[in-house]
Amino acid sequence: MATTLTQSEIEAYLGRSLSTIEVTNLDLYQQIATQRLLDLLCLDSMPDLAANNDLALAYSRLFALIGDENSTALGVKDKKVED
Repeated sequence: MATTLTQSEIEAYLGRSLSTIEVTNLDLYQQIATQRLLDLLCLDSMPDLAANNDLALAYSRLFALIGDENSTALGVKDKKVED
């Protein structure tokens, strides 16, 4: 039973590579995403993410949201890609 996702699984669900900050804080972000998913679903224990793609996608999006919240808190207002 998989109660968290690997880095490559999260990247696959998000459709992008994890940022350097997300990779560095992978364990912490996974703990936060797990707690948020448990709170949202009103559960005491983590369900099997490998058995449910919808939950795995929700988990991945919660993981990505943590990075977005942190970049906003740090004052990042805009991300630009330059050629």
